[in-house]
Amino acid sequence: MTTAKAHLTEPSTHSDSGKPHTQLARHREFEFLVTGVVMPQMNGIEAAIQIRDLLPKCKVLLVSGDNESSALLQDAPSRGYKFQILPKPVHPLVLFQTLRSFGSAQSS
Repeated sequence: MTTAKAHLTEPSTHSDSGKPHTQLARHREFEFLVTGVVMPQMNGIEAAIQIRDLLPKCKVLLVSGDNESSALLQDAPSRGYKFQILPKPVHPLVLFQTLRSFGSAQSS
């Protein structure tokens, strides 16, 4: 599941693929992207890369409980992207603390 958060005061959107959020990013800026890695149509890493190209300030957090994620993540750094990943299940407090810690620290 992918969640795109436009602003802290606005509701998030979600889908089972990263593709709708890459389309949304063409028309609307959002602050955070929290996405799973292994999804149909477009995996979360490819969605994160496309969204980061459109919205360089968007903070990306990947969550995954799948062993396939490691293989998918290997390609991102070679393309100039580095994303933080948390293992599923993620405790809500850990998710909140991670997002809060992003601040301006994530630059790639």
